[in-house]
Amino acid sequence: MLYPENIRTVGVISPAGRLAPELTEAGLALLRREGLKVRGPVPLKECGVPYLAGTPQDRAAAVEKMWLDPATDLLLCTRGGFGSAQILPLLDWEKLRKRRVPLAGYSDVTALHWAMAKMDAGLPVVAPMLGKLASADAFTLDTMKKAFSGEKRVCTVRPVAGKGFSGKVLAGNLTVAASLAGSGFLPDAADRVILLEDINEPVYKIDRCLTQLEQAGVFTAAAGVVFGSFSGSDPGELEELFCRFAARTGKGVFSGFPFGHAGPLMSFSFDDTLTVSGTEAVLSR
Repeated sequence: MLYPENIRTVGVISPAGRLAPELTEAGLALLRREGLKVRGPVPLKECGVPYLAGTPQDRAAAVEKMWLDPATDLLLCTRGGFGSAQILPLLDWEKLRKRRVPLAGYSDVTALHWAMAKMDAGLPVVAPMLGKLASADAFTLDTMKKAFSGEKRVCTVRPVAGKGFSGKVLAGNLTVAASLAGSGFLPDAADRVILLEDINEPVYKIDRCLTQLEQAGVFTAAAGVVFGSFSGSDPGELEELFCRFAARTGKGVFSGFPFGHAGPLMSFSFDDTLTVSGTEAVLSR
């Protein structure tokens, strides 16, 4: 089983891009084979922009409809891409705050996850989206179930600088997170472990985004920083950047956490506590 017994109905949403029909069907079929009821995805009209699932207004309305449906136990995003940030000012956060429904995804869904943390609405869950379910490896699927049930998950990390630390997770795609600076949707990172990943970015762009978040005060009171997968970036240059980042922020920094676009993906919620010590990282609730 992919999900624990308390999740029986999955609401499928597209806050960003449109998922290819064949991937949609493969993901929906897998959910149904698991014995789950599926609602959605809500049909969205073409908006003339090929990388968006619909207009910001239509996407926001579809997310709200599924979120507020009392029969829906989990919101599962179809894919990332771009577009989640466009719906943030259109959502009725006061209404959404009344249902603490988990919302699963990663990548561009970071914008929605971080806004949820800022607005104290719902429960952000980092987990495979609908388009990746059919191709997910055993480790990813196993930790996804544990993320919902709260079971302990353990993995190996690499110390970069400083001592170990512990705190609730604030995780996401670095580029998307940096784009929220100044938007009003950047959450308070005090006492949290910040977990970041990205894909196909040169190291100077990663440095630029880290600097933007640093100057926005995100790392000031954070418990520590853990870097996930940065597939497509030069590994040597990346480790040098992490060392420079640790030196200028004074934070404990670890790397190599299995989180990012290149699998396997360790699933977790923002309610989880991440404890890092030596070469071990432990997620628990």
